[in-house]
Amino acid sequence: MVKLASIMVIAVAALSATDSVSAAGLKCRRRLAARHEGNCKKRVTSTAAVFPTATPEPPSYVELPKVVPTPALPAPKPVDSPKPISTPKPEPAKFVSVPTVPKPKPEPTPTPIPKPEPKPVPKGSFQDDCLATHNRLRAQDGKGALVWSAKAAAHAQNWANTLAASGKFDLEHSGGPFGENLFASSTSGDENQACGPAVQSWYDEKSLMPKSGLIGDGDFHAYGHYSQVVWGTTKELGCALGVNDGTGQKLSFVVCEYFPAGNFVGQPIP
Repeated sequence: MVKLASIMVIAVAALSATDSVSAAGLKCRRRLAARHEGNCKKRVTSTAAVFPTATPEPPSYVELPKVVPTPALPAPKPVDSPKPISTPKPEPAKFVSVPTVPKPKPEPTPTPIPKPEPKPVPKGSFQDDCLATHNRLRAQDGKGALVWSAKAAAHAQNWANTLAASGKFDLEHSGGPFGENLFASSTSGDENQACGPAVQSWYDEKSLMPKSGLIGDGDFHAYGHYSQVVWGTTKELGCALGVNDGTGQKLSFVVCEYFPAGNFVGQPIP
């Protein structure tokens, strides 16, 4: 394409030069009358155009990319078709008869055994004197009546006998599971009436209660008998008498046991 364009430009240039010579010759002929013919010829020959010869360019070569032949793929190996698997026919369901187990008969609900009611204490007895005096004084403070407990009474009797055997007024507590009040005196009175005066002496400590009303404040040993006599949550009572007259002087020891026990430190009388 470059060579062809160059040749076309040269041809156009040559054509333009030829046209110029023709026009110049025409002008010379018109001026023959005034000028010599030789001058016109000189002008015509002096304007002759020289056309250069175009040098051909060497042909250009474009190197095409090499085409690498694609290697032939190996022929695929034949694949064995999976053999059909025969599905086993389902066997009919088997039913096994299970023997019915008879339900056990419900066991009869045992009839609750009622608690034995406390036996009433004999009228005019030591036990009657203790129970009656306690309930009368508790009622004055708005507390419920107590019932007699044979278990508490048995514990009281064991400890009363121990104190009587010592023959001393140095009273010590048994340390059992009950609340406990102790009383000792030298008297020749009726033993059946020995409990009332003891319980009354315990109740008379009421005036010695601390102003706070809390157990443990103040002198507990001065009012602790009273607070146990009227303790609101106590329900059962058992008392006993121990006597020692071997020294020529009759010593009586009254022991009363309370359940549930009272006198919890830091609490008021419930």
